[in-house]
Amino acid sequence: MVQQGLCKPSKRDYRKLNEITVLDHYSIPFLQDSTHFLHGKTVFSTIDSVRAYQQIPVRESDIPKTAIITPFGLFEFPYMTFGLRNAAQTFQRFMDQHGIAINPNKCVFGQKSVNFLGHVISAEGIKPLPEKVQAIVDFQESTTEKGLRRFLGILNFYNRFLKDIASIQTPLLKVISGRKHNNNAKIEWISELKQSFQRVKEHLAQATSLAFPNSKATLSLQTDASDKAIGVVLQQYSNRFLQPLNFFSRKLTPTQTKYSAYDRELLAIYMAIKHFRYMLEGRNFHVITNHKPFIQSGAENIVADALYRADTIVMPISLDMQEIAEAQASDDKLQQLKQSTSTRVFDMVHQMSHSSGRATHRQIAQKFVWPSMAKDIKEWTRTFERNRRPLDQPPHKVLERISDKVFAIEIDGKSNNVTVDRLKPAYVLIQDSETTPSTASPSSTNIPVQGEPKTYPSPATKRKTVSFIK
Repeated sequence: MVQQGLCKPSKRDYRKLNEITVLDHYSIPFLQDSTHFLHGKTVFSTIDSVRAYQQIPVRESDIPKTAIITPFGLFEFPYMTFGLRNAAQTFQRFMDQHGIAINPNKCVFGQKSVNFLGHVISAEGIKPLPEKVQAIVDFQESTTEKGLRRFLGILNFYNRFLKDIASIQTPLLKVISGRKHNNNAKIEWISELKQSFQRVKEHLAQATSLAFPNSKATLSLQTDASDKAIGVVLQQYSNRFLQPLNFFSRKLTPTQTKYSAYDRELLAIYMAIKHFRYMLEGRNFHVITNHKPFIQSGAENIVADALYRADTIVMPISLDMQEIAEAQASDDKLQQLKQSTSTRVFDMVHQMSHSSGRATHRQIAQKFVWPSMAKDIKEWTRTFERNRRPLDQPPHKVLERISDKVFAIEIDGKSNNVTVDRLKPAYVLIQDSETTPSTASPSSTNIPVQGEPKTYPSPATKRKTVSFIK
């Protein structure tokens, strides 16, 4: 890598850098999100980049911060490398805003199925890559806690393909939970553990292919709860069939295992809706449960019966965002409120520093938002600048121009020197400390200004004091 110019020897050690680096919150898409737009697609392509992170140069002053320790010495990278806290966010932003160089030799175009990040994607849906599944199936029983954690971590990557996996792997989870973390702790493979280990691998080998979400299909949640875990499958009605979209399961806590069967079933429904909220929010969906008390809760509790008999949760109305936007645009009162409020916000922010339109927009956008905000602020800033009094025109009659920013003006029939204050947007009086300061007329106006005077009238033998024109 040194010969290729990707890194160079270093004398610094910045291993603590990531601990103090401020996290970049730039959005990074999830793997699951990439399949939400594939419904109905039959031809697929994948694109590979050239050296990925190494396409992004590091600022010269920041290169020492990329240092890493190796058995051969300390090295630093002139191009972005793996391991830096915000590397992924930086790479995503770079792809979104600038684009990257691709490697044609590793790109695949126009195929019926492609391999993508450990999965096979085709018109039928998405499923685990057979080679990855086989590697997990061939995984041997580990003698240490570290090895078992590694196995469960690999398995967790494919959890969404596995129905009721939390219940099946409960004995394995018990081994590593509720005890002090010790990677070298020995594991005794009793019969229960061996059975669970084997069932998990068999379950993965028979993993279900998941369909691509259809935005027009009706969704359903099928939930179930045992005394150990809950299991959920998110499905969609498509072509008169139920297609699985995702599986979710979770081991119950010791407290939750003490719930009644009735409460555990309710807990399963609650946790399922919470987990799949990003798919269910704003859409109609059904909840399917086989717990009879929900359907036949008896006649003694009419209210509870009315609440729990329903096996379908339906949104009262569908929200039409375009209709809401049009209604807001045609609402005169709302438009008047927006206009008055937005102009007040602009006046408050802009008069603090009289910054440019872009700077003012940046400051306002941190707290406020309204339609066409950037356009409004740009126009208001231009209007303000056109209507401002020029810097060389003080608010009173000019008797004498002493310098570029210093004037002698007439106030109450007397000559007074004024200049531009460096800190506040106003003209100020310059008066000798040996004389009684005169006061400006109450009708005088503060003139907002930018910049500062180039010279001041300052006889060396006298001290000067200033007072603001009010």
